[in-house]
Amino acid sequence: MGACSSAPDQKPLTQGTTPKSDDPELGNDGVAMKEEELAVSSDELLAHVISKVLFVIIGLGYLLVAGMSAFVPGFLSTGFPMYLPADLVGDPVSLDYLRIALTAVFLIGVSYFPMALNNRQELMFASLFNKPFLFIQALVAMSTGVMSMSIFLLVVVGDVGSMLLTLVLWWRFPSMIEPPHRRLLMFIPSAPNRSIRSYIIEVEGYIMLVCCLLLTIPPLAKAFGAAEAERLHFTYAGVELYGHRLGMFITAVFWFANMYWFYIPGGRTNSSGFMAAARQQRIVMVLGFLIIRLFDDDIEHNLVNAIGVFGGLFLGLDLYCTMFEAFFTRNPMNDDIERTPVDDSYTLFHQAELPNSSRWVVWHSGWIFMVSNIWMFFSSTGFPYLFPKFLPGKVELSYKVHLQDLLLSTMMGLIAAFLLPLLPKDTKPIDNKYFPVSPQQMHKIFTFILPLTTWWFTAETKLLMHLRGGTPFHMSWVDMELGTRFTELSVDITFFFATFFMTVVTPALLVILGLYLIGSPISAFRGLNEATTIREALLPARKLGLQHMTLLVAFTGGWMILVSSGLPMPTKFLTETVGIPPLLPVDTRLAVQVHRYDLLAAFTVPNAVWMLTDLPDSKVGQFRAVTKLCLGAAWAYSFFIKLATHFGQAPAFHQAWTDMYGYEQYKEPVTYFFSWLAFVALNFVAFPILLWSSSSTWTVSKLFAYNGRYASMTTPEMLLWTRSMLQQHALLMWLTSGLWMLMTSSGFVWPFKAMAGGNIPPILPAFAPDAPPNPAALRVHFQDTILGTLFANLAVFLQYVPLRLTGQRREMSVLSGQVVLWVWVLSIWAKVMCNAGEDDMRSWVGIGAFGEWR
Repeated sequence: MGACSSAPDQKPLTQGTTPKSDDPELGNDGVAMKEEELAVSSDELLAHVISKVLFVIIGLGYLLVAGMSAFVPGFLSTGFPMYLPADLVGDPVSLDYLRIALTAVFLIGVSYFPMALNNRQELMFASLFNKPFLFIQALVAMSTGVMSMSIFLLVVVGDVGSMLLTLVLWWRFPSMIEPPHRRLLMFIPSAPNRSIRSYIIEVEGYIMLVCCLLLTIPPLAKAFGAAEAERLHFTYAGVELYGHRLGMFITAVFWFANMYWFYIPGGRTNSSGFMAAARQQRIVMVLGFLIIRLFDDDIEHNLVNAIGVFGGLFLGLDLYCTMFEAFFTRNPMNDDIERTPVDDSYTLFHQAELPNSSRWVVWHSGWIFMVSNIWMFFSSTGFPYLFPKFLPGKVELSYKVHLQDLLLSTMMGLIAAFLLPLLPKDTKPIDNKYFPVSPQQMHKIFTFILPLTTWWFTAETKLLMHLRGGTPFHMSWVDMELGTRFTELSVDITFFFATFFMTVVTPALLVILGLYLIGSPISAFRGLNEATTIREALLPARKLGLQHMTLLVAFTGGWMILVSSGLPMPTKFLTETVGIPPLLPVDTRLAVQVHRYDLLAAFTVPNAVWMLTDLPDSKVGQFRAVTKLCLGAAWAYSFFIKLATHFGQAPAFHQAWTDMYGYEQYKEPVTYFFSWLAFVALNFVAFPILLWSSSSTWTVSKLFAYNGRYASMTTPEMLLWTRSMLQQHALLMWLTSGLWMLMTSSGFVWPFKAMAGGNIPPILPAFAPDAPPNPAALRVHFQDTILGTLFANLAVFLQYVPLRLTGQRREMSVLSGQVVLWVWVLSIWAKVMCNAGEDDMRSWVGIGAFGEWR
C-alpha cells in the first residue's frame, strides 16, 4: 500500500486565449469567434469568483453564529439572540442538545472553505440537496411541537436562504457548477490515484450519514404515532426525551448528518483541502468530548459519547493512514538492502537489513508500550510528588488494561522480528482459489492492519474503563465487579468491531502468513530433522518457533471465546437475541489468568529457539532435541492448565489463583497431576536444559553490559557479544522470577494429596503478616516475564543492525548497559518491597505504574 498522490485541489482558471487566424478565408467570422470565446471565458471566471465569495460568506456565517452561540459561556442560557422559549432555556439537557446541534453547524462551516477556495464543484452541488432535507426535518419537528419557532426560523433563514441564493446564482451563471460535476454520492466520478485517506473519508461519510438518519427515525415515529399524552415523553438512546429535548436531539443528529453529507464527494474527489478540514472537524469533536468527560463527567446523554467515539475513531484512522503513506513513500515495502558479511564465521547474520514492514510494526510496538506506561500513571497512582491520578475509572482495572497492552506490544515485536523477515516477496498471485492475491499483497495488508487494529483495540479498552463501562468480551470485569456487561450503544458497536479485528481478522491473517506462505510446520519439522549444521537447522527451527507461537496464540484466543465471552453481537439487544453464550463456561477470573500465561508461554517459544543459534555444528543434535522439548513443553503446559480449569481445579504451583479465587488444591487428582507434570516439564526441565545448552557460548563477563574487551571488538564480534548477553539476561530473568515465585507464593508441592505432607511452604516473608502475597507476587512475576521477553526481543533485533550503523560502539554499549541495569533494578526492587511487606506501593517512584497490588 504505497502512497498515492492527491489530485490537484484547484482547477486552473485561465482567461481564454485567442488563437491567431492564419487562414484569410476566416475574415470577420474569425474575429467573431475570438470575441465569443473571450466572452465565455469571462463569464466562467466571474462565476467562479462569485461562487468563491458566496460559499466563503456562508461558511463564515456558520462559524460566527454557531460558534458564538455554542461556545460563549452563558450565551444560550439568556435565550438571546434566538429568542428561545423559557422551558427550553430552563432545561439543561435541551440546551446541551442545542449546543451539540450548533457545534455541528460550526463544523459544517469548516467544510465550506475548501469547497470555495479549491473550487470543489461536487461539494457545491451536494450543498444544494442536503438543505431541503434539513428544512423538511425542521418543519416536521416544528409541526409536532418538539421544535421551537425560533429554531425553525433559524433553519429557514440560514439553510433555505443560502440554498435559494445559490440556485439563483447558478441559474445566472451555469458554469458555476459545470455538468460533469453535477453528481451525488457514488455517482461522483472517482479521482485517479486516490490516497488511502480519501477512501477512509468516503466510507466514514456513508456510515455516519446512514447512522444519523436512522437515529432520527424512531423518535419521529414515536412523536407521530403515540397518543398526545405520551407523545413527548419516552426514553431513547439512554435519555428521557420530551418536548424541546426531543426536538433538539433530532436537530443535532440531522445537522451532523449534514456535515457527513460532504464527506462522500470530498473523499471521491481526493481533495486534500477537504481532508484537512475533515481532520480539523474530528479534532474539535474529540476535544469537546474529552473536555466534557474530564470536567463534567456526570453528563447523561449518550450523544456526546457517540460524537467523541466516532470522531476519535476516524481521526485515528486518518492519522494512521497519513503516517503509513508517508513512511512507505520514503521506505518501499520490499526495499531490502543487501549486506556483505565481513567474516564467514559470522554468517548466521542475515544478509539483509530488517524489512521496512518490520520497522513499521516494531515502531508502533514501542509506542504502544510507552504510551501504556505513561497512561498507567495518569489512570492509577499518579506520579509520586508530582501529580495525582486524574483520569476516571477504577484503579484495579487499569492494571488489567495495562497488562493487556504489554502483551499485545510484545506480540507485535515478535511478529516484526520473526515473521515479516521470512515472508516471500513474490508478486504473482497464489495458485489457490481461496487466496487470489500475491504474497506481497498479503504482506502489505497484514502490515497495515496489525498496528492499526492494536491501537484501536487498546484505545477502546481504555475508553471502556474511563466511562466506567464494560463489554461481554471481558466478562471477568463483570465477575470481579470492575465493570458492566455493556456500556453505551456507540461504544459497544465500535468495541465489537475492534475486538473482531483483533481476535478474528488479525489471528486469521497471522495463521495464513505463518502456516501457509512461509511453509507448513511439517516441512519445517522435516527440514530440522535433516539438518546437519546449525546454519541448516536455523531456518526451519525459526519457522517452527514462529508457527507454534501462532498456533498457541490462536488456540488460546479461541478457547477464551468458548469458555468466557461466547460470541456477543454489537449491541445489547442483538446479543440478548442472537448472541451465542460460551459453550464451555468456566470461572472467567481463572480463565483470563490462564489466557495470560498461555500468551507468555507462546512468546517464549521463538525466543528459546533463537537462544541456541550460537551453538557449534557438533551440537546440532542437541539443537534439534532442545527445540522440540521447548515446543512440546509449551503445548503441554497450555493444554493441561486449561484442562484443570474445566474441572474446577486451579493448576499446580499457581497458589496465587487458589488464594484469590477460593479454589481447593487437590480437588481433582487426575487433572491436578497432569497440570503439575506440565508445569514441571516447562519450568524444571525445558528452561534448565535450555540454560545448560546455551551456556557453552556464555562467559561471566557477558552477564554484564560492558567489559574491557568491548571497545576493541570487531563489528561482528560486538553484535554477537551483545546479542548473547541480552539472551542470557532474558533467560536468567525468567528463571530467577520463577524461583522467586516458588519461594514467595507457592512453595514446592507434590502432585498427589497423599504426598502433601512433604510440600515445602514458601520460605520468603509474606506480603502481610496474615496473608500470602497475592496478587502482589503474581504481578511482579508477570512484570519480570514481560521484561525478560523484552531482553530476548532486543537480542533478535540486533540480528538486523546494519553494519554501516555499528560504528557507534560506545552508544550501543551505553544503551544496552543502561537497559539491562535499570530493568534488573526494577525487578529486584519490586521483589524486595513485596517481601518486605510494603503495602503503600504508591509511594514508590516508578513501581506505582504497575497498579494496585492488593
